[in-house]
Amino acid sequence: MTIVASYFFIRCHVAGKPDPQTTWLRNGVRIEGGLDRINLRVGDGGQQVLRLRKPGREDDGARFTLQASNALGSVETSARLTVVKPKDVKKKSKPAFYVPLRNL
Repeated sequence: MTIVASYFFIRCHVAGKPDPQTTWLRNGVRIEGGLDRINLRVGDGGQQVLRLRKPGREDDGARFTLQASNALGSVETSARLTVVKPKDVKKKSKPAFYVPLRNL
């Protein structure tokens, strides 16, 4: 995942019966909700949202993982964050892509 923004969001939907318990990790370390820069939210239908405010150099290369588990098993999914700072834009300049398109 590559970003140029003041906020970084990861959204993921988790389903299971019984309802799974979820845990977010940053580089293998559990993330506690309510931190100054990181906000965790659970929405309707099992939506899990991680919001990182003002991603910077210290976040470049970080791996964010969501783990989900219930009595029948566990799963996890991860994404690595690449932070790209916009180049200084002069009053007049040719167009430039900060994040090129990629295959999904």
